[in-house]
Amino acid sequence: MTLYDKKAIAMLLCEFIIVIQTKDKKEYKANSLYNGICAINRFYQKIFKDREPFNIHEDFEFRIVRDTLHTRMIELEEINNGEYNGADPLTDEEMVKIFEHPDISSNSPDGLLRRVFLWVGCCTARRGGYHSIMASYFKKRDDGGYNIVTIHDKTHQGGYYHQTNFNQQPVHIIPPDEPGTYGACHDIRKYLSLRPNNTEENFFLRINKDIKENWYSTFHLGRDKLSGMLKEICNITGIDCTNRRIVNHSLRKHTAQKLNDEGLDSQAIMNITLHRSIAGLNAYRTQYEKQKLDIVKLTLPGISKDILMQENLEKSAENLNTEQRIENLSSQEETKTEPFTEIQNITIPLKRKDDLIDNFRLKFVKCSNITINITK
Repeated sequence: MTLYDKKAIAMLLCEFIIVIQTKDKKEYKANSLYNGICAINRFYQKIFKDREPFNIHEDFEFRIVRDTLHTRMIELEEINNGEYNGADPLTDEEMVKIFEHPDISSNSPDGLLRRVFLWVGCCTARRGGYHSIMASYFKKRDDGGYNIVTIHDKTHQGGYYHQTNFNQQPVHIIPPDEPGTYGACHDIRKYLSLRPNNTEENFFLRINKDIKENWYSTFHLGRDKLSGMLKEICNITGIDCTNRRIVNHSLRKHTAQKLNDEGLDSQAIMNITLHRSIAGLNAYRTQYEKQKLDIVKLTLPGISKDILMQENLEKSAENLNTEQRIENLSSQEETKTEPFTEIQNITIPLKRKDDLIDNFRLKFVKCSNITINITK
């Protein structure tokens, strides 16, 4: 190996990127590691000045270095996020309680602002940086929902290659409200409609002192005010924060945990949280009680995943087994069954969409002039 062997330098740099730590055996920040590689690049450029061009960021020989740096930066970002954001998630019951509280109503400027903040936090699972969200990031969809362009809110978020691909921003979807409900889209649409003319581009605005003229000011809401928004909401709505670290990041943890509890796979959750690794996602979720119970059952002799799956399917079908309910009703004493005295329209749903009608049995007792209409 010589001092001017690029392949040898590349291998040494890869090893350096993987093992480098502080004197206290702690991990560096991703930003610090990136700056360190840039400094090494400048050092070697001076050495190679009279021989040949040298650039870690461009030369073919250093592609492996760039790949290693990219992966390591992502890992460090997730590790540091997990340590810094030692936040506790809110439960689903607590979130429902918050939204149903009268002080979180969309009929007042304070309530509407808080609701919109909660919707954005839950639907986008943001790491932070609420002050950097702009009104122009909200794009109305044809189905009545919204697309929200998610700008990375931390330096080098997304690894090394984010430096050259920063224009390719992910988009979060806020689905349209269910018919007859006033959800996220209703609140966001109302909030955007109340923005005064010639206001600052920031999405979150201050509340006007005189709300008779306009609910919101032309100036953006301060960073400090926004950073304590969720804690303030919890205090207002009576959420117990004793021995819990409730910060804005708690919304991100709530979203990740809720999706995990609903049984979504890791990749589906990562599409929302924008984690780049499973290790990073795992810091945001824990196994819920049913998952723990199913795993422990697998340790028992004679129990397999197929048996557990069958048990779960049977339990899920109990409340849907219309045929069994009808048979139970018909088994009652006929003397207790009163005949229908007028035309009755009865709808009997199939258990699943793909059920075949020839597998479905009905039993009629004391009926006459029966007409059956089968619709698909």
